[in-house]
Amino acid sequence: MRSKDRVEIDGKAFTCSVGEGFQPGQNVLVGLRPETIRVRGVTGKEANALKVRIDDLEFLGAFCRAELVEEGLQALHLIADFSANLIGDLGLAQGGSLFVELPADALMIFPGRSQA
Repeated sequence: MRSKDRVEIDGKAFTCSVGEGFQPGQNVLVGLRPETIRVRGVTGKEANALKVRIDDLEFLGAFCRAELVEEGLQALHLIADFSANLIGDLGLAQGGSLFVELPADALMIFPGRSQA
């Protein structure tokens, strides 16, 4: 954690809502639900925006599960659920890139392992 409202992943800071019990400098794990990753209307200028590549896209019926990679953040592993409509509307395909936003209110903070 960088501060009470910021976490850092591979040197990139993200705005978040941190609950009580966490201290600046503490190692934490950051998570979010796959359906909370925002895509529509994201320009890349939002606080928690990232440009990602769609590494894998798996059709699961009503939605597709996407594995997203941001080249500079090796510690960041993103899984997003995209509706079939979103896939069609934005022309998303494996290997393509797009901007996504990780909403601050959707980032969940958990105690991390201490560094040895």
